[in-house]
Amino acid sequence: MDDEDVLCQAARNGDTDKVAALIESGLDVSYFDGDGLTPLMHAARHGHAAVVKHLLEAGAPWNAVSPSNLSAGDFAMDSGHQDAFDLLLNAGIQAELILGTIARRANPSDDSTGNYLEDRVTFSEDKLMDSESKAVMMAWEKPLMEAHAKAVCSGGGHILNIGFGNGPCG
Repeated sequence: MDDEDVLCQAARNGDTDKVAALIESGLDVSYFDGDGLTPLMHAARHGHAAVVKHLLEAGAPWNAVSPSNLSAGDFAMDSGHQDAFDLLLNAGIQAELILGTIARRANPSDDSTGNYLEDRVTFSEDKLMDSESKAVMMAWEKPLMEAHAKAVCSGGGHILNIGFGNGPCG
């Protein structure tokens, strides 16, 4: 058994101390095992939130997908492991915010509003992709959208629309 397979097994078993020691020894946290799953996917599928946290802090890719096109967040959500799912959702949100900030700073004069409404999109069962195959909306974002809508609507009043996705921001 490869060392990284030992990491996957420890993640699957929820052995936080062993996972921490294996990470400290320099094992690859982005490793895909023979089933095409990462240690993070194993930990998320089995609801081991503490292991999920260790792996994310070590740089495990929260957005890696299995051969069946499922991410660690999908595994946690499908298995009903809310604590693990919340950690993964927050990691995704933080990454998107950071990457968006970096992109805006790198291209301050980039005005993407012109072509946005003309952009062709494709739909699948759980995602919406733009013409460059970049995600506009993914199934894992549904709880985030619902929470935002609830917060916006909490004060009552009349709300015409709540927009989500990669629309232009002012």
